[in-house]
Amino acid sequence: MNDIIYIGDNLPANIPPPDINVVIEQFLGEQQIKDKSKDAYRIALRQFINWVNSKGILFKDVSQAEIVQYDKHLMSPQSNLSVLTV
Repeated sequence: MNDIIYIGDNLPANIPPPDINVVIEQFLGEQQIKDKSKDAYRIALRQFINWVNSKGILFKDVSQAEIVQYDKHLMSPQSNLSVLTV
């Protein structure tokens, strides 16, 4: 994938924002992993995107701090996930 993907609120006027599902599928299409692993990545990426959106964070503003916050969210009792799956 050599195309430039603009994500955020400063898109050039003539370029529409990317469809995040297309971006995910392009990313997964370039990975040399089994289909089951792609399915797991797809689910994990969509869950992260949903969390980012629920927090009102722009993707251009996602930093290590937000990733750490997301990790803490996954480890919290509210996530209903086992520590072994996070």
